[in-house]
Amino acid sequence: MPPPVRLVIGVYAVSTGPAAELEHAVNRRTGGPRCPLFEISHSVLGQRRAWRRMEQQLPVPLRMLRQDQVPRELVPVLRRSGLPVVLGASAPTAQEPECGSGSARPDDYQVLIGRTELFGLAGDVDAFAELLSWRLTGR
Repeated sequence: MPPPVRLVIGVYAVSTGPAAELEHAVNRRTGGPRCPLFEISHSVLGQRRAWRRMEQQLPVPLRMLRQDQVPRELVPVLRRSGLPVVLGASAPTAQEPECGSGSARPDDYQVLIGRTELFGLAGDVDAFAELLSWRLTGR
């Protein structure tokens, strides 16, 4: 049985900045490459209210990162999992909302929700919350 998750880390397959926001909006309209995790958490107007409510109800902190914000220690994990992904961090240092302390090992992270599952959720915050809760608590 894996150690308990102390922090959930979601990594979007989008970068930061206005150009990245515009690119994602265009891709959403034209059927280009999209990030299903971004579509779950955001609408065209910004972060969804349902997403913020879901965050407040989680039993552990949630840290969302864009692909260009990933700390070095997560790079080997993301090479295996691909993007986007939702990870569970079990390292003792992961209790802090900031990840990337440098003391965690790749084995301190587990994939909670992978790319294929994120696409399958079809932008549904409630379905995401249910799956994440089940992965965190087994219920």
